[in-house]
Amino acid sequence: MKSLTYSLLLLLALSAAGCQEYLDEKPTLSLLVPETVADLEKLLDATTRGLNETPSILELGTDNIYTTDAGYSGMSLVERSAYTWQENVYESNAVDWDTPYQQILYANVVLDEADKLSIGSQEEQNHLNEVQGRALWMRAQAYAQLMNSFAAPFEPGGSNSSPGVPLHTSPEVKVKVTRATVGENYAQIIEDLELALDLLPDHSQYKTRASRHSTHALLARVYLAMEEYGLAGAHAETALGFDNALMDYNGLDSDVRYPFPLFNAEVIHHLEMSRYGYLTSGLTFVDSTLVNQFGENDLRKELLFTPTGQGVNFDGNYSGSRVRFSGLANNEMYLIAAECAAREGDVDKSLTFLNTLLETRWQAGTFVPFEAPDAESALKLILEERRKELIFRGTRWSDLRRLNRDPRFAKPIQRNVEGESITLEANSSNYLLPIPPLEIQISGIAQNPRQ
Repeated sequence: MKSLTYSLLLLLALSAAGCQEYLDEKPTLSLLVPETVADLEKLLDATTRGLNETPSILELGTDNIYTTDAGYSGMSLVERSAYTWQENVYESNAVDWDTPYQQILYANVVLDEADKLSIGSQEEQNHLNEVQGRALWMRAQAYAQLMNSFAAPFEPGGSNSSPGVPLHTSPEVKVKVTRATVGENYAQIIEDLELALDLLPDHSQYKTRASRHSTHALLARVYLAMEEYGLAGAHAETALGFDNALMDYNGLDSDVRYPFPLFNAEVIHHLEMSRYGYLTSGLTFVDSTLVNQFGENDLRKELLFTPTGQGVNFDGNYSGSRVRFSGLANNEMYLIAAECAAREGDVDKSLTFLNTLLETRWQAGTFVPFEAPDAESALKLILEERRKELIFRGTRWSDLRRLNRDPRFAKPIQRNVEGESITLEANSSNYLLPIPPLEIQISGIAQNPRQ
């Protein structure tokens, strides 16, 4: 049985192509099949179709956020359900499911059509290689987001035979939809990214397009979620070898609402969270205990946050606007490299990465390098700074999932909503989002068990 979502998206890809200019050039459906490398490139550049978006509902379930009863009542039903970890989150379909699969569909269309093109020169072949690499990167990134949302965490050394998500590697829709295993999904993600490394240029002209640099960065993030720390650290260090620039926060203006420029020096690949209303609500606040962890002379406290009469709002997006940045950036690579070095017992190396980053966040002349007596102390320190540095980046849910499996870092989360106390226990089955009901109805795939 074919998925309705996937079928509709194929029609969308071929009939809209994400670009009005493309529509004008190819006005009839019979002419909408891509014929050149440039046509395929336009499909991948269709950012108005959500091709640079990532799911954002997960952030609402983390310990970084709280809201008032008034804020809760103003949320949509989906948002309220996610905030309180309800058994049923979605009413029918869901952007958190649909958007990644739309990206996968666009990628599959590009990869399928690329094999049919006649290439006349080496320059055109190089262009095609880059387009294919970008499609592989997009597909891998989308599957990584889906796995973080709708599948159990990867278990290093385990069978990883639990249900993952439906695995599409072709635009063909007349294929029975089944859920691959967690192991099969992650194997596909890694395979796509390894192939992309051989096709992409070192750097891209635009930070919305994939490169070898961003591929190593994405591999670092994926391997971290998989708890393959040696590989995560290696790819993070390789990414930093391409570019390790950090912004000096002393040069930013804390008086402006959004002090971090779009496509700033730290950004490797620009992605944005999907537009749920809670992200821009004035009643969505940063957890007060987290805010209080930012010490004296730490410039992040002024640059990231805006105090209000009821709480503290977050305005530290690496987008130059209210749009939440969820892409890859150098500061994340420093933190992955630091964490993985600490896990391998290299305290000096881990603290070098951490202190190099944090020195750029402190008021000039006040930073005292952090020290740790042993690897475990260094790891705890790095994980604390990771949460502070990457707040509202879309990484906290994944971090909670993997860290909860370690008794040293397992953490229940509690909400007080309209007089009721609600708790998300560490390793709860509610760390898996339910498959949207419409997808269950159309494709017949099995639902995720939730408490």
